[in-house]
Amino acid sequence: DEEIMTIKCDIMNFDNKNKSYQGESENIVKIIKSDYNIQAKKFSYKEEENVLYLEGDVYILNEKKKMELKSQQATFNTKTNEMKATKVNLTLEVEDKKED
Repeated sequence: DEEIMTIKCDIMNFDNKNKSYQGESENIVKIIKSDYNIQAKKFSYKEEENVLYLEGDVYILNEKKKMELKSQQATFNTKTNEMKATKVNLTLEVEDKKED
């Protein structure tokens, strides 16, 4: 099962031998992967690791999961949607479940 990942940036470098990509934008790189809207100044991606490395003004939004992450550096696993970040500002909307 493969998912589509869309990347928009000013400059992108391809290394077909190692199946890796790097890109950057003067303003912001935009990456869309299923319900995730990802932005950063720079990114790199290695297919065999399934990990996006994000740098500079990182912003990850998932409206369905009501999750918003802001950071200067983060990683995003494109297979599991797991994220790791440093110096994080995270907003989650949590349901208030009432007990009977």
